[in-house]
Amino acid sequence: MKKLFGFTLAEVLITLGIIGVVAAMTMPSLIANYQKKQVVAQLKKAYTSVSNALQMAKAEHGDFELWDYSDSNDIQASSDFSDEYLIPYLNVIKTCATDTSGGCEVEFTQLNGGSYSSSALAQYTRFVLNDGTWVFVRAAVNAADSVFPKIIYINIDINGLKRPNKFGRDYFCFAVVLDTTQDMYRPTGKLNASGQSQTIETIKSNCSKEGTGDYCAAWVMHNNWEIPKDYPW
Repeated sequence: MKKLFGFTLAEVLITLGIIGVVAAMTMPSLIANYQKKQVVAQLKKAYTSVSNALQMAKAEHGDFELWDYSDSNDIQASSDFSDEYLIPYLNVIKTCATDTSGGCEVEFTQLNGGSYSSSALAQYTRFVLNDGTWVFVRAAVNAADSVFPKIIYINIDINGLKRPNKFGRDYFCFAVVLDTTQDMYRPTGKLNASGQSQTIETIKSNCSKEGTGDYCAAWVMHNNWEIPKDYPW
């Protein structure tokens, strides 16, 4: 008679248990890594789209310092700027202009838990691209600053109104500065509102669980478009 060999039920259950433990330990990491790569891909795509739009606007309207827009520092000025220098060069499916209510209303959470409410976005006009990206634009004027009298903040929410609506996760901050020798569109932090370069230590401090998250785009770009291990995910 031939003797048959096989696994007992206990051995099978032990093996399945081990596989389950290993899966439970590795799956969160695999999922997080996938989400990080997806965020970077969406961020880079949105950044490229806006950068290209600004370059097309520059080709048509001249260098940035020649662009004409109101110095009223309100949402109407931001809307007028978008209508002239951004929207014509992007695939826009919805514009909110000066409306910040209803389907145009959104709030964000900063990395330190602070709320970036509708009132904080009161000077930002916003519009939606065909891939669902939301673009927030604020035209800021500071005549007292002789070097950078005009700063345009162009922030992006890479997945629209979907969660988490959080700085450094799906909401990233950029600015257009008066610099015709390099790309105009810069991550906030690499060049801040006064045009001064930040150190990587300052960027990391801001893009942390104790910071607001304004500089997270700068850290990702500084890290060759990859989210580093110590990123506040």
